[in-house]
Amino acid sequence: MIERRQRGRIEQKSLSFLTVFLWLIVSSISGRALAASPSLPDDLLSYLDLHFPKSYQVISHVSEKHGSRVVFNTTIKLTRGNELIVLKQEKNVPTYLLHQASVIRVEAILEKGKILAQEMAILSREAQRGDPVAIPASPVIYLYTNIQHKEIFKPYTELIQKLLAKGFEVVEVTGTILEPRTDRYGILLRLEGAPGYLAFRIQSIYSGDTLYFANKEYTGKIATIAPVGTKITLPYWKTTTGLYAQAPKQQPAFTTPPPAAPGPEKQRSFQKAQPATITNQYRLNKAFKRMVVCNLDNDGRPDFVFLRDDGIDVYNFEGQRFAETLSFAFTGGPFTALHLHAMDINGDGDDELFVTLGMHLILDDFEDTELSSMILEYVNHNFHVIADDMPYYLRVIEDRSGNKVALAQSKGQKELYKGEILQLVWDSNANSIREAGEYSPAHDVYSIYQFNLIPEDPDRIMILEPSNELQVYYTPTEAPEVISDKNYGFYAEIPFIAAPKQERYIGGFTKQQYRTVYAPRRFVLKNDYDGQMFLIDKGTSQISVTSPIGTLLQTSKGEDSLVGVKWISGQIRETWRSESIAKRIIDFGFVKLLQGDKIVLLLKDKRGYSIEIIQ
Repeated sequence: MIERRQRGRIEQKSLSFLTVFLWLIVSSISGRALAASPSLPDDLLSYLDLHFPKSYQVISHVSEKHGSRVVFNTTIKLTRGNELIVLKQEKNVPTYLLHQASVIRVEAILEKGKILAQEMAILSREAQRGDPVAIPASPVIYLYTNIQHKEIFKPYTELIQKLLAKGFEVVEVTGTILEPRTDRYGILLRLEGAPGYLAFRIQSIYSGDTLYFANKEYTGKIATIAPVGTKITLPYWKTTTGLYAQAPKQQPAFTTPPPAAPGPEKQRSFQKAQPATITNQYRLNKAFKRMVVCNLDNDGRPDFVFLRDDGIDVYNFEGQRFAETLSFAFTGGPFTALHLHAMDINGDGDDELFVTLGMHLILDDFEDTELSSMILEYVNHNFHVIADDMPYYLRVIEDRSGNKVALAQSKGQKELYKGEILQLVWDSNANSIREAGEYSPAHDVYSIYQFNLIPEDPDRIMILEPSNELQVYYTPTEAPEVISDKNYGFYAEIPFIAAPKQERYIGGFTKQQYRTVYAPRRFVLKNDYDGQMFLIDKGTSQISVTSPIGTLLQTSKGEDSLVGVKWISGQIRETWRSESIAKRIIDFGFVKLLQGDKIVLLLKDKRGYSIEIIQ
């Protein structure tokens, strides 16, 4: 017994010694494993730990939802571009068991902890009021590399081992097309090599944003199958509109959109970035300057309203037939038709028409155009004037919340646009239109027609410059920030006469009496369509040039198209483009039909005017 106990104590000591010895070995190995790797950036893994905890961290709940925009309040410090998860709220279900509903991206930090976010992708359903907002936990990591024979490339294998050791699910990407899971949040991690260095990038698979980037010096030999920065085709994601959007690619903001899907069942709507196809064409028998699609009598049927110099015509669909149902002639004049917009300003449920008209004015020393605009309402199958002889340009815009706003601006003589941009409202006591002062979001904007508000950013505004390029301005300082790579061509479809800016003589003897200027193209924000802005890209144009022998017409050859753009991640990105059309696009509008949402184009060619409906 005594010997046995002694042996037992000896064996126990040996076991304890062995345990300590093994623990030291394991500690040494694990310590080396956790130590900074010479092949990996020091902060890569810590970035993942910081931004993607092991379990959901609920920071708020959705308080407001409008279209694809989500609002919530939080005390957690967030920055623009942060991606968060909206969880599908279920009664009596703990947070860690909740399904992921959608992915949102922080777009603006408002006052008192209020956050405005954009829904980027629906994973199971749209975000709803009351849903938890959480920091994503343990994302699926899609790992891409351009390294040849990656299985024996130490930095690559070491990175995988470290990710797996931290509990991440790693999916290796082969090729340049990413096909991720559609029910779980994920990120794209890129390890790319070139002689002398390794590049590490974490990229959002929803917005295309770069979330993390670092370089690491590497002196070993590198064989690659593609250059650093090779474009990875990101997926299409279901959004709040029920359509699909593709995350922006790693390339300049303005590029040729991807080709249309091979079959009609895969043809996607203009509300997201896909080409459109022409489906219907209807000839018109008059020369129209502008067009708007609205609802004049609140009957649920769209009314197609066309503006000409001497009046307005209304068209409707009667079965498969597109027919004129009302013609209204202006009194007075003669007028030059310049602009046409529509909104329900008096709250009766019917849209009113905002018609900008000009009258040719001949004075002793020069000629000019005097504004004589009007607002019309539709009553008892005819139009009635509720405001006329208005010395303003008129426009209707959407604000950042999707509400329509009526605007007005004066015209000068030497300057086409003069003074503040005013807001027009309905005075129910006087039963008339009145001015409500300056529209402050457009403070110091030169022209009423050249701007749109950016829905996701209360401090920025997008301007269509006279140079036909788009530029974003930071409004608190009025500083220009980003200008588009794309020039959208000269829109010269609606000429009118203006006084010369300065005294000039033609040929040294004849005093110039006037100059020919052009009404701007339509530039419209559509909150319902993911906050995109739409405008005409002019490949064809007809420019009149005044000379001593008369007015000459110069026509440039090309094709017009309609494009959608959006302010994304500090860039002006082209998000949608229609098919190019070998006709002149004069105007466009949006219509909801039984077949779905459509765009209507007002076109002109050698045969005259027509509309074409694209989907």
